[in-house]
Amino acid sequence: SPADVPIWSTGAMLRVDLGADGAWRGDLPVDVAGDLRILPISQAGDELTLTLHDGIERAPIRLDPASTDAISEITEVPGVGFFTGSIVPVERASTWRVSISAPPGTRIAYLAFSTDSSVALRSARVTDRTVVGEPIAFRASMHAAVGAPALGGVAMDMFVTTPDSERLSLPMRAERDGPFMASFVPEVPGRYLVQTVARGDSFVR
Repeated sequence: SPADVPIWSTGAMLRVDLGADGAWRGDLPVDVAGDLRILPISQAGDELTLTLHDGIERAPIRLDPASTDAISEITEVPGVGFFTGSIVPVERASTWRVSISAPPGTRIAYLAFSTDSSVALRSARVTDRTVVGEPIAFRASMHAAVGAPALGGVAMDMFVTTPDSERLSLPMRAERDGPFMASFVPEVPGRYLVQTVARGDSFVR
């Protein structure tokens, strides 16, 4: 695709490394009230059970293939894609506790989600030529809304999956008030998957 054509993302799809027992637990900051659209995805196609607790007073919500605890429909995770996921009502912004359960032996899952927040991640490739042995650079910035000025107080990382499935984690750095930047050098021909992840005090994209 052409360099410097930005992708605006108000949702995210995060990789989750499961334990040997197929379990994972973590925190998910939900930055506004409204709807939380969420779906766990197994790389191996295994059925996953997702349990959510909003950290306030409501009982945990359990979502699995037979669940009736939430509405399930095709929904968009902006900047990521369309999924058949669950819609969970959010009473107010808080950090949710999340757990995923999978059959033992399932090692990798992804958590796709979005909220009604307008906070958006803008990311783009800035290198025209993608050639083995030469750096490929990316830039990213966070915004209160699409087209709004960039936000501060954000940490960003770039993840690169190589053609042989190796996963590289690269910190993105910003100079002064400019965008965050990072680059990698492809060592072999093939398809590289690049993802930028931004984290603030009350959000992740």
